[in-house]
Amino acid sequence: MIRDPLPPPSVTAMQSVVEPSAFRAKIAGLISLLRSTRPRRPFWMLHSHRAPTLRLYRDLLRYSPNPDIRFRIRMIFQKNKSLTSPAATKLELQKGYRWLDVFRRAHQGDIKLQRILERYGSMIAAKRENEKWKQLIKNQLMEENVMRHRPILTGTFHRASYYNKPLPRMKVQPLHVSGMIHKRMRARQRRRERQWTLTSWTKDIEAEDVFERTLERNAAKFGQTFEGAFQHVDWLKNIFAERERLHETFQRDNARLHAPYTDELIQIVEAARREKHRNLTNEKIRERRGEMTRKWLKRRRSRPPSLMRYRMTEKEKMTWWVSKCVSEVGYIGMLKRKLGIKLKNPDAWKREHGLPHLKEKVDRDLAVVKMGNRRRVKLGSETSEA
Repeated sequence: MIRDPLPPPSVTAMQSVVEPSAFRAKIAGLISLLRSTRPRRPFWMLHSHRAPTLRLYRDLLRYSPNPDIRFRIRMIFQKNKSLTSPAATKLELQKGYRWLDVFRRAHQGDIKLQRILERYGSMIAAKRENEKWKQLIKNQLMEENVMRHRPILTGTFHRASYYNKPLPRMKVQPLHVSGMIHKRMRARQRRRERQWTLTSWTKDIEAEDVFERTLERNAAKFGQTFEGAFQHVDWLKNIFAERERLHETFQRDNARLHAPYTDELIQIVEAARREKHRNLTNEKIRERRGEMTRKWLKRRRSRPPSLMRYRMTEKEKMTWWVSKCVSEVGYIGMLKRKLGIKLKNPDAWKREHGLPHLKEKVDRDLAVVKMGNRRRVKLGSETSEA
């Protein structure tokens, strides 16, 4: 008996031959279960990501050995809160799990890891201290910058115009005031252009009306009738309404231009002017006491005009520079009197020799000082000879 070398086809094989589409659909269904599906929402909104991440964060805070490391963990999680890359997020989470493993081993009694974490915490504490002082310095510089550029009343008026009512003049004009004036300037220019456009349209409509009336009269001469389809009154109605609205805005501009100076504004400006003179007087007093103010330093750095400086000698340049000093006594006072400069206190030089009723005491003190100087000179010469 000769056996068949090939086994008979199975039922599944027969079905695949008979129904290949059904077989392919079955295979596709089995493979689709193994295919990775992409969620419709981003990964940071999935519960499968949020729950483990929050658990990791709580465990890291729970097993942190000191407050400085706990602070560092909070800052890192806050920094990485905005990560949207799955790869970068995975790396950060793997790093967090490694830290958690180290914290747990140190918590269980690993002496080496405890010392490493203690040293790491001290480094974080030092860095926090440096950042604290940097922030304090930065805040101080910002405050000084704000105070340096703060608006100061100058004691004069910002005169009225189409764009503003009378205002007190300020040395650093606030941005909102400048913005208001700029905005109104642009708006007035746009309204003027709109007014010119409406005027041009009005002239065109009136010319069209005159043209139709002329056609009507000429048609009547030849026995013809002509009815104009152009109703200029209806066309001009909206234009006149818009021109009236623009006229009201220009009236408001004129009202700002002729706005009166209020009593409150005058009192504010007068008070600022008195304060300005008071500050200048105090500044002069401080300069006479020897304080180097900003104005004094600027005056000291100034030089004569170029034509004068070209012809001046070195002595004349020195004399010109000394005359700019605020002192009125000593060499500076003598030089100012020689140059004919008006002094605030012409008799101040008399106090250089002391008050009259104290002259005898000053002479005695001077004699004692000279005697002591001679004794020290004599003692020094004897020591050198020996």
